[in-house]
Amino acid sequence: MPWFHFAQAFVKRMKQVGLTDAYGNEESTQVVMLCFLALPLLPVNHTELAFQDVRATVGADTHKNTHQSL
Repeated sequence: MPWFHFAQAFVKRMKQVGLTDAYGNEESTQVVMLCFLALPLLPVNHTELAFQDVRATVGADTHKNTHQSL
């Protein structure tokens, strides 16, 4: 899947689960979303570790229930 289509599907899902306002208003949500969107751009051997880093960021976030909707 080309990155554009991945990003398009991700944004669609973000809207479906109601994270549009959080993305517009919360910097922590923006960071998590942008990190997640960047994962397919990494070399394959770095993807899993980077995903674990994003998950750890969400786990440490005070708004983790919002981010776990994805």
